[in-house]
Amino acid sequence: MKGPVGWIVGGTIGGAIGAAIWAAIAAFTGYEIGWIAWGVGFLVGLGVRICSPESYGAAPGGTAAVISLLALAAGKMISLSIVAKNELGVDLPFSALMELLPETLGPMDFLFGGLAVFTAFKVGGAMGDE
Repeated sequence: MKGPVGWIVGGTIGGAIGAAIWAAIAAFTGYEIGWIAWGVGFLVGLGVRICSPESYGAAPGGTAAVISLLALAAGKMISLSIVAKNELGVDLPFSALMELLPETLGPMDFLFGGLAVFTAFKVGGAMGDE
């Protein structure tokens, strides 16, 4: 699959794998490990790059950057849900998770989130390999 549909599929697969790993580690350890978010960005970029063997300019990288943000948000929400279930015994609805998400973000989230987005852009677009 080539072109934007392929980029989206490849990036989404990478993002789903990365978000699941991040959420699982958060659930088992009780901690969110920042550099794993960076790995999510790498997996998204790799998924986009695999589905974009030709040079398309910055578009695949931009696609990877957007997908990585969505994957990071999904991973964070999944880990919040798991922690709430494990520690409070409560299943939080999606709307509650959306409300909690901004309140749980800190400086390290922005640091590793930025690194993840940058990495997804670079790997997904393979900038400089022309």
